[in-house]
Amino acid sequence: MTDTVPSRVLLLLPDENTSIVSTASPLRLASLYYQLKDAGLELVFATRSGGFSPVMSDMRRLVDSPVVAKLMADPFARDELSESIPLYRVYTEDFDAVILFVGESELAHPDVRRMMSEFLDLGKAVVDSDDLDPMEGAVPRIRAMISKTL
Repeated sequence: MTDTVPSRVLLLLPDENTSIVSTASPLRLASLYYQLKDAGLELVFATRSGGFSPVMSDMRRLVDSPVVAKLMADPFARDELSESIPLYRVYTEDFDAVILFVGESELAHPDVRRMMSEFLDLGKAVVDSDDLDPMEGAVPRIRAMISKTL
């Protein structure tokens, strides 16, 4: 992999009928968003049904956090988060990895399980966001996972 070719990473967010339970997930998402973007990774957001994810509402409650406030003040980031693609439009071949920001109930959904199976069958990284610590620098870990799949 060369640095001139950006890696494309899918970020799976909770569907409209689900909410992120802990405040750690919106904070982690905001932190990881900028770390991954600054590293030149192309990010694409998805939910099961597409469109608005409740993560935006969850983030509005956390605007006291500097990284969440930065994201909420960034119209491009807000648009990306608000206009997620539906899973049926995800072509796993177009991505190098998926990072999951969903809970157990979403992981059990047949559409999510199918998508994860497709990533794994292609030898692509499937990463639980809880396993990425923004304070420890998630980018090298993501890049290492992606390079193993190429």
